[in-house]
Amino acid sequence: MTIKQKLVKWFSLVLILKLAYCNVAYAQTWVATTALETYWASIAMSADGVKLAATVNTSQPFIFLSTNSGLSWFQSSAPSNNWGAIESSADGTRLIAASWGNGVYTSSNSGVTWISNSLPALSWKAVTSSANGQTLMAVAVNCAYVSHDYGSSWTSNNLPGFQIFVQAASSADGEKLIISTTSGSIYTSTNSGISWSQAVNAPQLNWWSLGMSADARVIIALGQWFPTNGNFGLVYTSTNFAESWVSNSLPLKAWSTVAISPNGSRMIVNLPTENLISTDGGITWIGGPIGIHGGGMVKFSADGSRLFSHGGNAFSTSYGRIYTSYSAISPLIRLSAATNLSLSWTIPSTNFQLQQSADLLGWSNVTNPPVLNLTNLQNQVSLPITSSGGFFRLKTP
Repeated sequence: MTIKQKLVKWFSLVLILKLAYCNVAYAQTWVATTALETYWASIAMSADGVKLAATVNTSQPFIFLSTNSGLSWFQSSAPSNNWGAIESSADGTRLIAASWGNGVYTSSNSGVTWISNSLPALSWKAVTSSANGQTLMAVAVNCAYVSHDYGSSWTSNNLPGFQIFVQAASSADGEKLIISTTSGSIYTSTNSGISWSQAVNAPQLNWWSLGMSADARVIIALGQWFPTNGNFGLVYTSTNFAESWVSNSLPLKAWSTVAISPNGSRMIVNLPTENLISTDGGITWIGGPIGIHGGGMVKFSADGSRLFSHGGNAFSTSYGRIYTSYSAISPLIRLSAATNLSLSWTIPSTNFQLQQSADLLGWSNVTNPPVLNLTNLQNQVSLPITSSGGFFRLKTP
């Protein structure tokens, strides 16, 4: 069999996997984890959804951790603080957490120990991290700081004018950053925060919540509108890193937060007792009432299959639990060929074994371990084309 014929076979298999991937229905069942019921402020997790970290603002102002997708939780060694935002590297090893009035802390060992960073005691609102944890951003009410060395040193960003900053997000490689304000503007950076530009085509709204895919291509943002008869949320999406925006066909409600999976395949908007999920970039939405009190932050695993949401809102004024929802997704294998054959797939929430076959009858495990690409959150395996077999699949152990 020629190399061209082999590639035709491989490509055919990828198309089959893609069709199966696109037809997966998304479950809307939420289950409370064993985390205590309290005033949760923020939640972070590793790309595979295994390692979790969550902050509490009031009654028990600590940081809690889970190493088994929320099955059990334990209190970290972080000091008692007015904890707010928290974020994680892709492997869950590096964490950054900010407190309201007590500085910013980082951990390089999954929350076992914490180091106070050399940042002033401000009202910190948001933090974000690159996939490897090297590029960090901490956002206070009217200023933002960026670190390019895992939090060892920080640079104050020269963002234009007096703004009230609320949320921030980073691409996987840390080069593209986005920050939202409640004063009507969204700002972006393409050089890790060295310089910033206003997203001039973004509507002038009170931007409350946002999320961005790992490659920074897809953004979802929630802007608040204050008509005389109530407070409503308007949801917009961008597929070109904030150059243009499209209003989504969502009912006018007081939406609390929005989120997007790192691979850009899924989006969510939520209320204290309702959420809607989109699997087609915000064109259509499914969902309905759920039993979550508080409408807090939502986080996706890299492949979009696992979600975690906490009760409480951005300022932890509501009492609640931490909930999880899971819908199995078969990873989509992507391939490219030059000197070697490269196979890649988004980090899944369930372990998969890469297998190969020459005839689709007998399968054997590929022993080459996958390498995590921190620029796109994909597992990658490289094989010589001449000895790589005819077909590949990902199979649960």
